[in-house]
Amino acid sequence: MFEGPRWYRRQLRRRGPVVALIPPGVLGLVAVVITRIFDSRLTGLGGLVGSLVAAPALLIVGAPFAGASSYLLAIAASVVIWMLLGWISAVRSTRNPMAQWSDYWREYLWMAGGVAAGVIAALVFTSLLIGDSLL
Repeated sequence: MFEGPRWYRRQLRRRGPVVALIPPGVLGLVAVVITRIFDSRLTGLGGLVGSLVAAPALLIVGAPFAGASSYLLAIAASVVIWMLLGWISAVRSTRNPMAQWSDYWREYLWMAGGVAAGVIAALVFTSLLIGDSLL
């Protein structure tokens, strides 16, 4: 039953953290598929960047150089990170009494862009530090 703007704002706040998992989940799935199907330097780099943007906590455990045993914990931490960003996006977007999903996505994409930029900057820095292994 629809109850007006308050109900809609409540739905945005309730569903926002879960909806925030959709873009990184799709990106991570595409990255895994790319690395499994194709075998080139460009698709490997795309798969690496895609998987690290989808699960930024993988950088903390040292992916892709670390052992796969710590990947599950890093993916779980990444889920928490994305849900936190979704919650923040929901709260920020519902400051407007007539908030809509477009407001949510605007807030979310700014933060997701910051996460992606941070991951790419870390990869570039690591590549420059280690050598020409990534680029």
